[in-house]
Amino acid sequence: MKVRFVVVLALLILFLAPMGEGKDFGKNTSIGSKAPNDIFPDYIRTACKRVSFVVFGELCWPTAQNRSLNFFDDCDTTISGPGDNALIYLYDASPFLLRIKGTDTVMSSSFVGDSYDPDHGFLPYLASSTDSSAADNQYADMQGFLSSDSAIGLRWELWAPSDPDTCDFMVRRLWVWNRTSSGINGIYFGQFMDWDVPSDSVVENGSGYDTTRQLIYSFGAEYGPDQIPNNDCVPADQRMGGSAFYRGYRIPYNPVEGNILRPQGAFTGLNAEWVQPTGRVIPAKLYKKLSLFGGYETWHSGHPDMEDSLYQDIFTVTSYGKFNLGRTDTLIFIDIMLTEYDRGLTGTQEAVDQALTWIAARPNIFGPPPCQSCCQHPGDANHTGNLNIQDGTYLINYLYKGGPKPPCLEEADANGDHKIDVRDITYIIGFLYKFGHVPVCNWCSLP
Repeated sequence: MKVRFVVVLALLILFLAPMGEGKDFGKNTSIGSKAPNDIFPDYIRTACKRVSFVVFGELCWPTAQNRSLNFFDDCDTTISGPGDNALIYLYDASPFLLRIKGTDTVMSSSFVGDSYDPDHGFLPYLASSTDSSAADNQYADMQGFLSSDSAIGLRWELWAPSDPDTCDFMVRRLWVWNRTSSGINGIYFGQFMDWDVPSDSVVENGSGYDTTRQLIYSFGAEYGPDQIPNNDCVPADQRMGGSAFYRGYRIPYNPVEGNILRPQGAFTGLNAEWVQPTGRVIPAKLYKKLSLFGGYETWHSGHPDMEDSLYQDIFTVTSYGKFNLGRTDTLIFIDIMLTEYDRGLTGTQEAVDQALTWIAARPNIFGPPPCQSCCQHPGDANHTGNLNIQDGTYLINYLYKGGPKPPCLEEADANGDHKIDVRDITYIIGFLYKFGHVPVCNWCSLP
């Protein structure tokens, strides 16, 4: 059973606390300085569904019912009993970040028990906003929230297409950046999604994936005709909810190093094993899983005596990967979330394809950031401002002796083929001693 009394209590305490007396969580940030309305949900909608959100990066909960990517005109009008509740598809969702800090494994998210927990949850920093002025979409911006130690800033944007023909999906863009004066290494970024797709067994779902579309999805449990009238107008296993990764970018951006074309992977977990024992996902358990994980994985029963090995109360975890954040680095991750009413996997796959077309038609929003070149002296592998034999030696040490990475890889790519290898060493020597071609900077010339 999903119980969140601690979270509700925390929200009530915040609402009732005198303004200006909140705990200070970092750069010009005080939780008590937030207006109470900023922590309570707003929503955006397509022509057939809507989703609610709160400023600290959480979707749906605590107002999941009828604001959870469920369908406005659902033929199933029952909302209680042993069968499906068609007013809820997505129960809860949040980004997460996970890393080793000293001797501790620490995680920030707004998922289930971490919602507005100052020790583990994301902390609100800037107000959220919505904008319905565009002709083709509604837009929401959770403009700024922080990791629990305030070291990392996040921003989460949502787009909901307005055209009825593209109403099954929404697009999300997550920004993360380093707020400290030094680099932060080894951070997993990803998202949790707790789907409660309408089901003959209340919240129990099955799961699957499509690696071509980088999609993981959940579907309702179907056991045959229901006892409640009108509760079986759509077979539960034809109802689905899922997410598909589009791509990401690293800023400062260049087209050689800056594209993130695929996530680490996604898997389905059992709430009874991952969440319910402690009320939250345990950071060390997730870190261990991700350190050995790659690809896509659905939940399956490891217990032969389990009553149902296909349908259980599950949630999905997508890991975008493990990243280092330099002092001035920003990462962007773009993905698609969607629900399907009555056409199962075929409809789900078509919704992903529609979303990809919709995104591709808006390169000014979802395309790569402007290229930023670090290259000032082509061939200057050690970045001293001079091109000499020491640059060749530096590359030999880097490539073959475990030496340090070139400060600017574009400068080290002397021959401009967008790779760092022995040919760059040969190119530098040829230029210095054999009247060879001049080294080049050309990474930003890539399409």
